[in-house]
Amino acid sequence: MHLNIHFLGGIIKNNQFEYIHDNSIGNIQNAADVFQKKIIYGLENITQEELCIINLPFIGSYPKLFKSICSPASKESWLTRSKVINVWFLNIFGIKIFSRFISSLIALFKFIPFTKKSILFIYSAHIPFVLAALTYKFFNKNIKICLIVPDLPEYMGDGNFIYKFLKKIDAALFYLIIKKIHYFVLLTEHMAKKMRLLTSQYIIIEGIASSGEIYREHYNYPIETKYFLYSGTLSKRYGIANLIDAFSMLRHSDVELWICGNGDGLEYVLDAVKQNVRIKYLGLVPHAKSLFLQQHAYALVNPRQAIEEYTTYSFPSKIIEYMVAGRPIVMYKMKGVPDEYDPYYFSPADNSVEALSNCLINILSCNVDTLTEIGSLARKFILSNKNEIVQSKKILNFILEEPNVK
Repeated sequence: MHLNIHFLGGIIKNNQFEYIHDNSIGNIQNAADVFQKKIIYGLENITQEELCIINLPFIGSYPKLFKSICSPASKESWLTRSKVINVWFLNIFGIKIFSRFISSLIALFKFIPFTKKSILFIYSAHIPFVLAALTYKFFNKNIKICLIVPDLPEYMGDGNFIYKFLKKIDAALFYLIIKKIHYFVLLTEHMAKKMRLLTSQYIIIEGIASSGEIYREHYNYPIETKYFLYSGTLSKRYGIANLIDAFSMLRHSDVELWICGNGDGLEYVLDAVKQNVRIKYLGLVPHAKSLFLQQHAYALVNPRQAIEEYTTYSFPSKIIEYMVAGRPIVMYKMKGVPDEYDPYYFSPADNSVEALSNCLINILSCNVDTLTEIGSLARKFILSNKNEIVQSKKILNFILEEPNVK
């Protein structure tokens, strides 16, 4: 399959991680980084052309969330054929959004040829990227744009009154300009309804598993330490406080709760660690270590409740990551999660803390062989049906149904 494919997004290259980790004040966008890399990997492996990745990493703004005033430029290969063009931009709060737009636009003109029909994938509802792509499209009629939308803008992040006001402006602009975009990759059907898209405009790809994980040894239950694990954003809206409260109700002295990550719920976590010796906080760990901890856990917990509106339009990437680990999973049933996932996780009876605690107790009372089988079946399901190759083929086949793209 010969295609001219470009990708505008924000991955973290291996040689950048230490720099971004050391300069970040708060959480790193690991989930976004992993999701993008899986799409790129899949596209690269089912096409015969070099992919051009125009890259502006998703980092916090200087000075509150990042220590550097700019993100440096570089150019290098990634995987086997893809080239990553790291684009320079000013990272100063208030200026950053305009700098990312200008830098993206210049890179699009520089690296996408006008003479060939091209497909440009854009990752996320990031206004600078979308505006840059649409501006470029005005001059180059040979390009088709596919926007990957992991989150709707009005539900991205949380903050004070000013932040919410700016988010409303951001969302209004987003819904206005997306009318000029050809294709969309969405996580849930509810997103499409909210965006008022026709069925011919979008495809649902709720998540992507790493096919490389199939070669990793499937670990059975640990002998030394039995622990429940949560790894991810420590946000109160994601249920970290409820998880701590639910675990604290357990009277099982032989099980611990391990927590990794950062966010606005960190203080609550640290207070819980002081009060309960069975709760351990491991800090903000590299993604590789997070995967290792998941694979060795007794069970994995995603405490995000289905009570806020945003859960209708989301599919937590943590679900895919947890399933690949092959461990039992505790999570609430959310509208954005397809029914085909239901056999592969344990769900609390309702949204109360008591129900979550009872669910943890039920897992502790289950036969180990039963839990192992459920984890193994979940792992097999996700690696067989949702890996990079399968999901990327779905995306490309969807786009190539349009005659003038072929």
